[in-house]
Amino acid sequence: MHIVILGLSIVSSWGNGHVTTYRGLVRELKASGHTVLFLERDKPWYAANRDLPVSSDGDIQLYGDVPELDRKFAGVGYEGFAVAVRIQDEQEICMK
Repeated sequence: MHIVILGLSIVSSWGNGHVTTYRGLVRELKASGHTVLFLERDKPWYAANRDLPVSSDGDIQLYGDVPELDRKFAGVGYEGFAVAVRIQDEQEICMK
């Protein structure tokens, strides 16, 4: 299955209690044969404190704002596709 997670941060554990859950979830999903794409909003406080590199194989992608998220990833869709969303932001995000 192809899974997209739209979450707070996976590349920085700084002030981020979600990171352990996200990293473990992604690791186990991939070990089970699933394809996982983690979409993370590129925020300065996380960028300055990254302790996991942004993946060169495309597993982790950063976006600057909601319009960029829509431009870059609105067309992401697969058969057997699941999306998990957790956003802590003032902007509403609509998945198409």
